[in-house]
Amino acid sequence: MKVAFACLAVVGLFTSTVQCISTTNFDHFFPAWNDKIQTILRNNCSEELATYREGNVDPTKAKSALVTPVIECILNEFPEYRKAEMASSAVILGLLPTILQSLGSTAAETALLGLRRPVLAFLLSAGSPAVSPMKGSEFVETVATFIEGESKGLAILGFSWSRIPPSMRALISVVEYLIVGGAVANVVDLAYELGRHAIVAFAPETVFCMPLWTFLAVVIHFAGVIALSIRVKLRKIGDGDGHRLHRRATGFSDWVPNELIPAAFQPWRLQWREETIWFQLFSWALGVGIVAHVLWGTLVLSSLLFFSVTDSLIIVSRYIASSLVCRAIVRLELSGMRGMTTGYQRTERAVQEEELEYTMGTKHQDPRGIGQY
Repeated sequence: MKVAFACLAVVGLFTSTVQCISTTNFDHFFPAWNDKIQTILRNNCSEELATYREGNVDPTKAKSALVTPVIECILNEFPEYRKAEMASSAVILGLLPTILQSLGSTAAETALLGLRRPVLAFLLSAGSPAVSPMKGSEFVETVATFIEGESKGLAILGFSWSRIPPSMRALISVVEYLIVGGAVANVVDLAYELGRHAIVAFAPETVFCMPLWTFLAVVIHFAGVIALSIRVKLRKIGDGDGHRLHRRATGFSDWVPNELIPAAFQPWRLQWREETIWFQLFSWALGVGIVAHVLWGTLVLSSLLFFSVTDSLIIVSRYIASSLVCRAIVRLELSGMRGMTTGYQRTERAVQEEELEYTMGTKHQDPRGIGQY
């Protein structure tokens, strides 16, 4: 009996979805044109708007049959110069995914941080809904700079992480979360407003297009973390390496999780795993996903209706601001991570040279203790 009731509930849910659609798209618009459009709706399109807000869909017609008459009515009342401005706004918004892609982090960079601070990496990917394009070979090259050699491009001139006192290191982590949290709140607010109060020309009855674009960026970055975990592993820097290592003090107690510790003060290093077909598949899927994400964002944003140039520029500026903030945090963390790895490599080389000198000296020492051979 319980199973039957559950099935009926599911069927009822789908039935209600078919019969009703979102009726909030015309409740509010972005500031520049909101008063103008609301006046048109009240004076010229009240009948179409009333039918739309009832939300009763005729099963014999498309779901967009309710919203399309309202859009056509507004456009008929719009002056031609406003329509021209709307076309300009579509160009500005359509370029946004490409602009953000040039400003955002790559999947490899976010993945490097995600292995150590997954929550911060998740917030960074949500606060910057774009992924810079990269090939599979570029993914490996980026990771290699944190395993095998120096990465001068990540260095901060005149700055040394070791100079930061332990009492200030916790504050760095708190400030990072506050800044990134603000960027995420900005993006989430934009995704909500654009999803709920914007009209997408090719799917006017939907509200999920913009939130979906934002969510897909997080999925791509998460796939990058999976790909990286297939190719590399983390090893803690310590005496277990087989020789003396002068590990830098983190300034945090052992019970503090790595998530709350900046990467510059985490005693971890990366090591290669044996390459498998799964890494190649994930790398290929990442490339395809990045292209699909940009195409979807361009399609959706260039199809938004009833936006002035002023509102479009504000939207683009807000997205760019969040992307720049998240990019700065990623570069800061990667710089610290590179500094920790470089410091370890230098200490390791110094220990090896010291052991070599000791071994050579012992080899040439007179066993009678008199002197050299």
